[in-house]
Amino acid sequence: MDFAVFALLHLFAVLSPGPTLIGLVSFAVSNGFRKTIPFLIGISVGNLIFVTISVFGLSEFIFKIKPIEIGFYFFSGMYLIYFGYKTFLKNAIAEGIKIKPQKSFLMGFGIEISNPKSIMFTTSLVAIILTPESSFVLKTFIIFWLSFVSFVYE
Repeated sequence: MDFAVFALLHLFAVLSPGPTLIGLVSFAVSNGFRKTIPFLIGISVGNLIFVTISVFGLSEFIFKIKPIEIGFYFFSGMYLIYFGYKTFLKNAIAEGIKIKPQKSFLMGFGIEISNPKSIMFTTSLVAIILTPESSFVLKTFIIFWLSFVSFVYE
C-alpha cells in the first residue's frame, strides 16, 4: 500500500469525532487549557500503547482469547458510560476546579484505552500496511507517525 493512502486513511479516522474527542473538548471547556494538558498526555500515552501493540502483532494474540476480548469490551463500555455520566450529567465545572494533574492524566488515558474506535482502527490500519516481514525501522516509523499525528490533532 502506498504511504500516502495510509496517511490519508489515518487522517480521516483521526478527524472523525469519537469518545476521545468529545471527552477532550468537554474536559477543556470544564477545566481550562492548563488542566487539560495532562488529560491530553494521557490520551497520547494510551494511543501510543495501542499503536505499539498493533504494530508488533500483540492485538491479534490478545483478541484471540475470548474471555480477555469480552472483558476488554465490557470494561471499555462501562468506562465510557461512566465518563459520559461525569461529563454530561454531573457538574463537571465545579469538580474541575479541584482536579489534580494525576487524575486528569488518568482520565485521558482511561478514555483512550477504552475507546473501541481507536482499537479497531489502529489494528486494522496497521494490518493493511505492515506484513510479518516488515522491518523494525518501518514498524518504529509507523508507531511514530500514528502517535505523532494523533497527538497533533488532539
